[in-house]
Amino acid sequence: MRQSDPEQQLSIHHRGGGSSIARISRIGGALEALTLDGQQIIVEPESDFSKVFFGSVLAPWPNRLDGGQFEHLGKVHSVGVLDGQNNANHGLLYSEELRVLEHKENSLQLEYDFG
Repeated sequence: MRQSDPEQQLSIHHRGGGSSIARISRIGGALEALTLDGQQIIVEPESDFSKVFFGSVLAPWPNRLDGGQFEHLGKVHSVGVLDGQNNANHGLLYSEELRVLEHKENSLQLEYDFG
């Protein structure tokens, strides 16, 4: 589960009028929890977060991919078919580990090489 693995979680903070904290997973770049000015906006789910797409970077496509295939630069690529309607769901990144390019107290840059 993403939320139970502290090695995969990163936090950024904003300290101003009120404290704001975003917790982001290296897996899928998912926004797992968000507190703005001391008020919890996004609450960490209690279920196995690795089985949902909530908060993840949904790249290179954001919805369903009919037949689990897409064409790029003249080449057809096949990806896993995840649902009963022959669709691949919500990109390739949701379950992939992203590399940290830069992590400061109030900013974070992540990267993934699609190769």
